[in-house]
Amino acid sequence: MSDKPTTSFDSPAPTGPSQEALKAAHELFVSLAMQEASKVVLDNAKDVLPFFKGLLPESDRASGILSFAFIECQISEIFSQHLDPKAPGGLESIVGQNGILDNVGSRLRMLRALNWLGDKTFNDLRLLAHIRNRFAHSPISLTYDDDTVRGYASSLEKHETKFLYKYPDVVLSPKQLHLVRSIMTLFFTYEDLVLRPSSIRSGFGATGAFSAPADCLPIQLQYALGWCIDTVFAIYSDAQKAHGG
Repeated sequence: MSDKPTTSFDSPAPTGPSQEALKAAHELFVSLAMQEASKVVLDNAKDVLPFFKGLLPESDRASGILSFAFIECQISEIFSQHLDPKAPGGLESIVGQNGILDNVGSRLRMLRALNWLGDKTFNDLRLLAHIRNRFAHSPISLTYDDDTVRGYASSLEKHETKFLYKYPDVVLSPKQLHLVRSIMTLFFTYEDLVLRPSSIRSGFGATGAFSAPADCLPIQLQYALGWCIDTVFAIYSDAQKAHGG
């Protein structure tokens, strides 16, 4: 005998919401996330192009230190905007010189723990910090050919492959390659630190806002990402000229 309970009528099969309703819900979440994201100020992103172009004539050591200094400054500025300025002790007690997150390593770990940074961006930022520290703490003037620097660099995301379609024959110098990878890490840092916290606060999960079409992103984020790409183009153009292209 079957143990399955019997009923005198057939229960209607459960049905989910219509596709139209699901689409409307998704659009609502995207709208809420973009409203949150639009509150983030990215004024200093306009300096990406002149700053990184200015590193091209610098020494390897200077470019390795200063490129990450710019990124670190951007992280701190955006991080602070997501924090409550009325927190006990103020923001200085958290991200200030003697705050609980007074160094870039602790800030990156906290950002990753909050899910405000994705794994790839987090890993690349840590590697760039290691490269900066290697240059900064060495008593001699190192280059990108240093074994330790090369070891860290080899583990960075190979962002230059994204530009082979436009520059298939261009060979970047070690410094140019480092700058391209740094700029593209900054590109994804902007994206993560603007969209992930905003998406979470909107109830859309950490990555829900990434489903928004590019033209729906807040204009300041569109500009910041565009300036990063323009800067990469400028570095490739510099490499072309160096090889007579």
